[in-house]
Amino acid sequence: MSHVSNLFRMIVDVLRARLEIFFLQRKINSLKLLHYDLLEESNRALQLALDTKGLEIRDMRSQLVHRDMRIEQLKTEYATLREQQSKAENRGVETERLTWFKKLQAVATQLPTVKAALEAGAPLSAHDMLGLISPMEEALHDQGFEPIGQAGGFTIFDPTRHHAVGRGARNLSASDVVRIRYVGYLFQGKVMSKAEVTRAESEDVVHALN
Repeated sequence: MSHVSNLFRMIVDVLRARLEIFFLQRKINSLKLLHYDLLEESNRALQLALDTKGLEIRDMRSQLVHRDMRIEQLKTEYATLREQQSKAENRGVETERLTWFKKLQAVATQLPTVKAALEAGAPLSAHDMLGLISPMEEALHDQGFEPIGQAGGFTIFDPTRHHAVGRGARNLSASDVVRIRYVGYLFQGKVMSKAEVTRAESEDVVHALN
């Protein structure tokens, strides 16, 4: 009787152990399945992120290609504009030089003759000299140059426009009367060259005023 009881108890223990093993395996399988689902979900999320990054990289590469093409296009356009501007500037300079030559053509053609005549000792009249000077004065005036004073004329000394020379030049003040020896020139109100002046003698001033 005790032998049968022991056998029955052993059978119950075995069955209990197998049940525990069964439930433990189910729990393990459940945990495996849960972790597999999490892993699969993480894998899908990672793949989606990689795909998105891949699209962004391809888009960036496409933008870089278009940017490089645009840069090359702008370089070509800039080079073309520079060439056109250079040609326009050259034409402008050429036109300006031709305009100056036309205005000074009389001077340019007559000066060599005047020089040869002077070297040969031929007399020149005041009319001949005025014919040379007038076109040059007109050309300077057309280009916006204004003379400072009148050659031989008298004026009040202005150190910003006059360059004093000769006796007493260093002692001249802004209230002194001077005589213009060589005219200077202004361009758009800016002094390009000062007029050369000398101290006026008292009798010269009186004579000029009378």
